[in-house]
Amino acid sequence: MASDKQRLALLKKANKLFRQGKSDAAIKEYQQILSLKPDDLEVRRIVGDLQLRQNNMPEAIEQFEWIADYYLKEGFFAKAIAMYKRITRVDPNYEEALFKLADLYTRQGLVIEAKQIYLDIAEECKRKGNQKKALGMYKKILEFDRQNIKMRTLLADNYLKEGMMDNAVEEYAIGADILLNKKDYRRAEELLLTVTQKLNDPRLFEKLLYCYTAQNDDEKAIQLLKGMGEKLFQHVNLLKILGELYLKKNMMSEAEKIFIRIAELDPEETEVIMRLGKVYLQREEYDKTYELFLPVVDKNVKINKFEEAASLLRFIIASNNSYLPALTKLASLFKLSGKTNNLIALYESLIPVYERKGMKDQLKKILEELIHLSDTPFTYEEQLERLAGRVKEEKEEEDQEERESEFVSFNLRVVDEALQENDADKAANILIKAKTTFPRNLAIRLRLF
Repeated sequence: MASDKQRLALLKKANKLFRQGKSDAAIKEYQQILSLKPDDLEVRRIVGDLQLRQNNMPEAIEQFEWIADYYLKEGFFAKAIAMYKRITRVDPNYEEALFKLADLYTRQGLVIEAKQIYLDIAEECKRKGNQKKALGMYKKILEFDRQNIKMRTLLADNYLKEGMMDNAVEEYAIGADILLNKKDYRRAEELLLTVTQKLNDPRLFEKLLYCYTAQNDDEKAIQLLKGMGEKLFQHVNLLKILGELYLKKNMMSEAEKIFIRIAELDPEETEVIMRLGKVYLQREEYDKTYELFLPVVDKNVKINKFEEAASLLRFIIASNNSYLPALTKLASLFKLSGKTNNLIALYESLIPVYERKGMKDQLKKILEELIHLSDTPFTYEEQLERLAGRVKEEKEEEDQEERESEFVSFNLRVVDEALQENDADKAANILIKAKTTFPRNLAIRLRLF
């Protein structure tokens, strides 16, 4: 209670002094009130106004800022905005108040007002030669207005002037992405064509290429890349894009040249080796593909990357499921990696291939291995028995053919000798007997005729 009475007495005295025009004395009395009750906002406002009349700007701003900060802390944003605006009218360059005002505008969704404050600060910074701080203001705007292409381009342009190339490229690329995501290809192309004249950066060329390919204008993309000349061969990613474009347009020879060049520039480019393999497979050049993949397969096997090695072989097998070099190499990988079930499945797929190609020794070998690997070997045992029977029959047929050949050759020689002696009857009798032994032999029947 005592403090309230004291406050009222001080307020009465201060108001009297104010009416008498004794501003300094009045201020002292008002300040005593604030020492008793710091959150007396009306008294603070009066003190601020009096300081302002006396042209004491810093003291006036101090009082107004105290009030504005109080409103801000208590959540009275509209009142806080009004007070900060008053401060900026007193001192248009008081940045702390400007920042707080811009932040409040942003919270209230007043984006245009916030943006104008940051732009004004940026212009003042540039006038004073503080380019770095100006760039910070542009970035502030983009924090709440990310889709603002004009502002992003302005920031990128200023980065470029300052020699901050990576930052400039990043902002140009983000701006292009925003337009591309909106499918605004015309504006994206305009932006990127302008920028690529200033910056020779592959990231920007990739955006421009995407702009063309998204519109199915592959020819324009190819011409852009070819127009880079020898500079193109400094950027593997751009070369990859060109190779893919050639593949898409079925320009296999051109694609092959590009992929070979990439492989020369970077032998570790497994992806490119796959693409080159695709070119060869489309031309059904399976041996060439296998030779291309084999070093990479062996390298992966050495470091126990069996699945990576197997995927390359499967790539060939997917195009030609009876290509034996890839199949047998894959079988060896399954053995090394202990994938028994995979090995059994692969051997089963090899059975008809070997049968079709008449490769009996290889067929016998995998049937024997299947008998050893399988929990149910009976089927393979039967196949092996049938194979053994066929082999025996074929052997007998071969022996029979050999005996027939020897018999016929001998008899024809005897016939020739009889004819040389002018003994046609003897020659005919020999041929008749020979015909009885091998009635279907064409050589005997023709000579007898």
